[in-house]
Amino acid sequence: MAKLSLDKIVDEAITMADEFGLEQITINKLAKRLNVKPPSLYNYIASLAELRRHISLKGIIVLTNYIQKAAIAKTKAEAIIAISLAYREFALQNPSLFWASLATVEDKDQELYAAGHELLEILLAVLRSFGFKEAQLIHQLRVYRAMITGFIVLEQNQAFGMPEPLDESFAALLKVFINSCQNLKDT
Repeated sequence: MAKLSLDKIVDEAITMADEFGLEQITINKLAKRLNVKPPSLYNYIASLAELRRHISLKGIIVLTNYIQKAAIAKTKAEAIIAISLAYREFALQNPSLFWASLATVEDKDQELYAAGHELLEILLAVLRSFGFKEAQLIHQLRVYRAMITGFIVLEQNQAFGMPEPLDESFAALLKVFINSCQNLKDT
Protein backbone atom coordinates (compact mmCIF):
# COMPACT_ATOMS: atom_id res chain seq x y z
CA MET A 1 0.00 0.00 0.00
CA ALA A 2 1.26 3.49 -0.87
CA LYS A 3 2.25 5.84 1.95
CA LEU A 4 -0.41 8.51 1.99
CA SER A 5 -0.37 12.10 3.14
CA LEU A 6 -2.71 15.00 2.54
CA ASP A 7 -0.12 16.61 0.26
CA LYS A 8 0.26 13.44 -1.79
CA ILE A 9 -3.52 13.11 -2.16
CA VAL A 10 -3.95 16.75 -3.19
CA ASP A 11 -1.02 16.61 -5.62
CA GLU A 12 -2.36 13.45 -7.27
CA ALA A 13 -5.82 15.02 -7.52
CA ILE A 14 -4.25 18.03 -9.25
CA THR A 15 -2.42 15.75 -11.69
CA MET A 16 -5.70 13.98 -12.43
CA ALA A 17 -7.46 17.30 -12.88
CA ASP A 18 -4.81 18.43 -15.36
CA GLU A 19 -5.40 15.23 -17.33
CA PHE A 20 -9.20 14.93 -17.14
CA GLY A 21 -10.62 18.13 -15.62
CA LEU A 22 -11.48 19.12 -12.05
CA GLU A 23 -15.06 17.88 -12.36
CA GLN A 24 -13.89 14.38 -13.28
CA ILE A 25 -12.16 13.75 -9.97
CA THR A 26 -13.93 11.30 -7.68
CA ILE A 27 -12.81 9.65 -4.47
CA ASN A 28 -12.94 6.23 -6.17
CA LYS A 29 -10.84 7.33 -9.17
CA LEU A 30 -8.34 9.07 -6.93
CA ALA A 31 -8.03 6.04 -4.64
CA LYS A 32 -7.44 3.82 -7.66
CA ARG A 33 -4.69 6.18 -8.90
CA LEU A 34 -3.07 6.11 -5.48
CA ASN A 35 -3.42 2.33 -5.33
CA VAL A 36 -5.45 2.38 -2.12
CA LYS A 37 -9.03 1.66 -1.13
CA PRO A 38 -11.37 4.69 -1.04
CA PRO A 39 -11.87 4.56 2.75
CA SER A 40 -8.11 5.13 3.19
CA LEU A 41 -8.53 8.63 1.75
CA TYR A 42 -11.07 9.51 4.42
CA ASN A 43 -8.28 9.41 7.00
CA TYR A 44 -7.04 12.63 5.36
CA ILE A 45 -10.11 14.26 3.82
CA ALA A 46 -13.74 14.15 4.88
CA SER A 47 -15.26 14.51 1.42
CA LEU A 48 -14.77 15.36 -2.22
CA ALA A 49 -15.80 18.93 -1.38
CA GLU A 50 -12.98 19.13 1.17
CA LEU A 51 -10.52 17.80 -1.42
CA ARG A 52 -11.62 20.52 -3.84
CA ARG A 53 -11.20 23.09 -1.08
CA HIS A 54 -7.59 21.90 -0.60
CA ILE A 55 -6.98 22.17 -4.34
CA SER A 56 -8.39 25.72 -4.34
CA LEU A 57 -6.23 26.67 -1.38
CA LYS A 58 -3.13 25.32 -3.07
CA GLY A 59 -4.05 27.15 -6.28
CA ILE A 60 -4.39 30.46 -4.46
CA ILE A 61 -1.14 29.94 -2.55
CA VAL A 62 0.85 29.00 -5.67
CA LEU A 63 -0.62 31.91 -7.64
CA THR A 64 0.20 34.28 -4.79
CA ASN A 65 3.81 33.08 -4.82
CA TYR A 66 4.09 33.69 -8.57
CA ILE A 67 2.62 37.18 -8.27
CA GLN A 68 4.53 38.11 -5.14
CA LYS A 69 7.87 37.25 -6.72
CA ALA A 70 6.97 39.18 -9.86
CA ALA A 71 5.85 42.30 -7.97
CA ILE A 72 8.96 42.75 -5.83
CA ALA A 73 10.40 46.28 -6.15
CA LYS A 74 8.07 47.23 -9.00
CA THR A 75 5.29 49.80 -9.27
CA LYS A 76 2.82 51.08 -11.82
CA ALA A 77 3.22 49.81 -15.40
CA GLU A 78 6.28 47.70 -14.65
CA ALA A 79 4.40 45.92 -11.83
CA ILE A 80 1.25 45.37 -13.92
CA ILE A 81 3.30 43.81 -16.70
CA ALA A 82 5.31 41.63 -14.31
CA ILE A 83 2.36 40.31 -12.32
CA SER A 84 0.28 39.77 -15.44
CA LEU A 85 3.02 37.73 -17.08
CA ALA A 86 3.40 35.74 -13.85
CA TYR A 87 -0.38 35.20 -13.65
CA ARG A 88 -0.46 33.93 -17.25
CA GLU A 89 2.59 31.71 -16.72
CA PHE A 90 0.97 30.23 -13.59
CA ALA A 91 -2.26 29.51 -15.48
CA LEU A 92 -0.56 27.94 -18.48
CA GLN A 93 1.75 25.79 -16.36
CA ASN A 94 -0.92 24.87 -13.80
CA PRO A 95 -4.28 24.74 -15.59
CA SER A 96 -6.20 22.96 -12.83
CA LEU A 97 -4.76 25.14 -10.10
CA PHE A 98 -5.69 28.19 -12.15
CA TRP A 99 -9.32 27.08 -12.35
CA ALA A 100 -9.35 26.08 -8.69
CA SER A 101 -7.89 29.46 -7.67
CA LEU A 102 -10.99 31.14 -9.11
CA ALA A 103 -13.19 29.67 -6.38
CA THR A 104 -15.12 32.12 -4.25
CA VAL A 105 -13.32 32.79 -0.98
CA GLU A 106 -15.81 33.10 1.86
CA ASP A 107 -15.32 34.52 5.35
CA LYS A 108 -16.41 31.29 7.02
CA ASP A 109 -13.31 29.40 5.82
CA GLN A 110 -10.60 31.43 7.53
CA GLU A 111 -7.64 29.67 5.90
CA LEU A 112 -9.02 30.06 2.39
CA TYR A 113 -10.12 33.61 3.12
CA ALA A 114 -6.67 34.57 4.44
CA ALA A 115 -4.95 33.09 1.37
CA GLY A 116 -7.30 34.90 -1.00
CA HIS A 117 -6.93 38.13 0.94
CA GLU A 118 -3.13 37.93 0.68
CA LEU A 119 -3.37 37.59 -3.11
CA LEU A 120 -5.80 40.51 -3.38
CA GLU A 121 -3.61 42.72 -1.19
CA ILE A 122 -0.69 42.28 -3.59
CA LEU A 123 -2.89 43.24 -6.53
CA LEU A 124 -4.34 46.20 -4.62
CA ALA A 125 -0.86 47.41 -3.67
CA VAL A 126 0.12 47.46 -7.35
CA LEU A 127 -3.02 49.38 -8.24
CA ARG A 128 -2.44 51.81 -5.36
CA SER A 129 0.91 52.69 -6.94
CA PHE A 130 -1.08 54.47 -9.68
CA GLY A 131 -2.51 56.82 -7.05
CA PHE A 132 -6.11 55.63 -7.18
CA LYS A 133 -8.54 56.81 -4.57
CA GLU A 134 -9.72 53.95 -2.36
CA ALA A 135 -13.18 53.95 -3.95
CA GLN A 136 -11.64 53.31 -7.39
CA LEU A 137 -9.43 50.43 -6.28
CA ILE A 138 -12.09 47.74 -6.12
CA HIS A 139 -13.41 48.64 -9.56
CA GLN A 140 -9.92 48.57 -11.06
CA LEU A 141 -9.18 45.27 -9.32
CA ARG A 142 -12.32 43.74 -10.79
CA VAL A 143 -11.51 45.07 -14.26
CA TYR A 144 -7.96 43.72 -14.00
CA ARG A 145 -9.00 40.27 -12.82
CA ALA A 146 -11.75 39.99 -15.46
CA MET A 147 -9.38 41.10 -18.20
CA ILE A 148 -6.53 38.74 -17.29
CA THR A 149 -8.78 35.80 -16.45
CA GLY A 150 -10.77 36.26 -19.64
CA PHE A 151 -7.67 36.27 -21.80
CA ILE A 152 -6.30 33.17 -20.08
CA VAL A 153 -9.58 31.28 -20.35
CA LEU A 154 -9.80 32.05 -24.05
CA GLU A 155 -6.17 31.05 -24.51
CA GLN A 156 -6.59 27.77 -22.61
CA ASN A 157 -9.64 26.94 -24.71
CA GLN A 158 -7.74 27.75 -27.92
CA ALA A 159 -10.35 30.37 -28.80
CA PHE A 160 -7.84 32.70 -30.45
CA GLY A 161 -7.83 31.24 -33.94
CA MET A 162 -6.14 34.05 -35.83
CA PRO A 163 -2.44 33.80 -36.73
CA GLU A 164 -1.15 36.84 -34.82
CA PRO A 165 1.08 35.91 -31.85
CA LEU A 166 -0.76 35.68 -28.52
CA ASP A 167 2.12 37.31 -26.67
CA GLU A 168 1.61 40.43 -28.76
CA SER A 169 -2.13 40.41 -28.07
CA PHE A 170 -1.45 40.01 -24.35
CA ALA A 171 1.00 42.93 -24.45
CA ALA A 172 -1.61 45.05 -26.24
CA LEU A 173 -4.19 44.16 -23.59
CA LEU A 174 -1.83 45.20 -20.81
CA LYS A 175 -1.04 48.45 -22.60
CA VAL A 176 -4.76 49.31 -22.76
CA PHE A 177 -5.18 48.55 -19.06
CA ILE A 178 -2.09 50.52 -18.04
CA ASN A 179 -3.22 53.50 -20.13
CA SER A 180 -6.65 53.34 -18.50
CA CYS A 181 -5.02 53.27 -15.04
CA GLN A 182 -2.94 56.32 -15.86
CA ASN A 183 -5.98 58.19 -17.19
CA LEU A 184 -8.52 57.11 -14.56
CA LYS A 185 -6.51 58.03 -11.50
CA ASP A 186 -7.10 61.69 -12.28
CA THR A 187 -10.89 61.40 -12.54
